[in-house]
Amino acid sequence: PPVETRIQPARFSGDVARIHARRLAECERLLADRRRAMASEDPDLAKALGNRAEIEAFLRDDRFEEADKRALLSTLTDKDFADADHEVLADALAGALPFRGAYPEEIWRESVLCPRVALEPLKPHRRRMRSLPAAKGDALLRGRALWQTLKDRVTLCAPEPPAFAPGDVLESGVGSAAALDALFVAAARAQGLAARLNPATGE
Repeated sequence: PPVETRIQPARFSGDVARIHARRLAECERLLADRRRAMASEDPDLAKALGNRAEIEAFLRDDRFEEADKRALLSTLTDKDFADADHEVLADALAGALPFRGAYPEEIWRESVLCPRVALEPLKPHRRRMRSLPAAKGDALLRGRALWQTLKDRVTLCAPEPPAFAPGDVLESGVGSAAALDALFVAAARAQGLAARLNPATGE
């Protein structure tokens, strides 16, 4: 580890300190205003910011129960609230609902329902991936067969390209090792197999 050092306090002139204090007070006022606005409205819509219309469209989608829509929204990151569209959210929820009773609720939400795998762009793909050949047997056997199917279909390339959506990797047949891992997780979820990347290793 690096040698420990003490952080020396910076000394500011009176003018700089006053300008900083004014800016800090303005930031605190804006933050307080935002918190008041969020407290008075739907918290999921408050997170959506510029993507509000897409989240509202998903919440109005009468094909799904309110509790199920909220369950899916609970899996999203702040960035996903800003990026995900109605079609992506509906695709993920429709693809996950048939498998809800197969796992404890928390595992179902995190490893089947959640549309996010890694850093890929969010696109609807579950319907397409349900058509992949499905093996018989227990989850481990099915998972191994699915992994082999995807390995046979995707040619690995290097160096690493930008992040691609799993459906695009499957369609093009080309992707990095990391893209193949993300494709496997997405395809497993589409077929009702709880799957995620290892948070420590990314595998």
